[in-house]
Amino acid sequence: MKQRLGSTGSDVPFYKRVAVAAVAGACGGFVGTPGDMVNVRMQNDVKLPLDQRRNYKHAIDGLVRVAREEGVQHLFRGASSATFRAVLMTVGQLSFYDQIKATLLSSGYFHDNLACHFASSLCAVSTSKNINLMKFWEPASCAVNYRKNPNVLLKFWEPASCAVNYRKNPNVLLKFWEPASCAVN
Repeated sequence: MKQRLGSTGSDVPFYKRVAVAAVAGACGGFVGTPGDMVNVRMQNDVKLPLDQRRNYKHAIDGLVRVAREEGVQHLFRGASSATFRAVLMTVGQLSFYDQIKATLLSSGYFHDNLACHFASSLCAVSTSKNINLMKFWEPASCAVNYRKNPNVLLKFWEPASCAVNYRKNPNVLLKFWEPASCAVN
């Protein structure tokens, strides 16, 4: 795709990379919505009282039961937010990876090797990984906690929660790169 979008002998412009990544993210986000919805339900099942748990045996069982018990249209409940999240993540990872890699290569300090790819990947993932946590955010519970503690919204952005928790546990900085750390905190 890069070769088709770029002119002969030139690199693909950043805005074209963003557009292609956005389309790819939208397609993947929409198609992945049913599986993502069942995944979140299975993870949140343990928080429910025993009589309200869904107790899906596995993901396929969850998909089949949702379609049978609630209707096929419920498999795509939340598709707009899942698609939006996927667009942001894909743009953040794919477009920024290429841009950061090109910047590193043009600096003269990096060559096209594993170190350059690792640094580019690390920076690109850092720009977009917090967006993935949006699916775990429960606005109702957050609104209740917000009245008690206005800083509860900052817990979503891991650097803020790491800065607050660093005094209690210096190892919390290692959790900065762990995708589920905000959901668990």
